[in-house]
Amino acid sequence: MYVVREGLRFWKYDGLGELMAKRLASLAQIEQLIAEARRLNAEGKVETDRYRQQLALQGDALLERVALARNLYEDLKRVAEAERGLRGLAEQ
Repeated sequence: MYVVREGLRFWKYDGLGELMAKRLASLAQIEQLIAEARRLNAEGKVETDRYRQQLALQGDALLERVALARNLYEDLKRVAEAERGLRGLAEQ
């Protein structure tokens, strides 16, 4: 059974902070992988590593998606903050 309360999203609110931290850590890892691939590419050390070479060359497109994901998570944080008061009032 699910209970829907007006003005509140349907999500596991109590686990939001932990889940958000995990997702943001994943985005940070992607940024680090791109930075490393670019550094190695600039040093001429990825000629035989097609994966890193492509990551270095296509990093901008991936970083754009990382930025979009970060924006979505920031939006979700704002929604969670707005819900905090509603949840407190509803639970009293």
